[in-house]
Amino acid sequence: MPLALRFELDREHRLLFINFEGPHIGAGQTITDIEQAVSSADERVAVVVNYDNFSIVPGLLDEYPAMVTRLTQRFYSRVTRYGTGGFLKARLDGRPAS
Repeated sequence: MPLALRFELDREHRLLFINFEGPHIGAGQTITDIEQAVSSADERVAVVVNYDNFSIVPGLLDEYPAMVTRLTQRFYSRVTRYGTGGFLKARLDGRPAS
């Protein structure tokens, strides 16, 4: 699924759905593209992210959460994350992975 189709903004409810089910993040450019896509929002929104079967190369495990932190501070009023992989979700929530 192309990146542009993974974002759905419900302006009426100020809710952004992000479907990251299945992609593999293997390049820093993809992280940049994600940040640019979300940065086009013109208001703070609640965000729901599906991380089922999401994967990322180990070399980007610092860059990706840093990008999420920037987006959270600028655009997200709250974030709900769903998925089967607890490691990344815990890291994005700022909790130590178990």
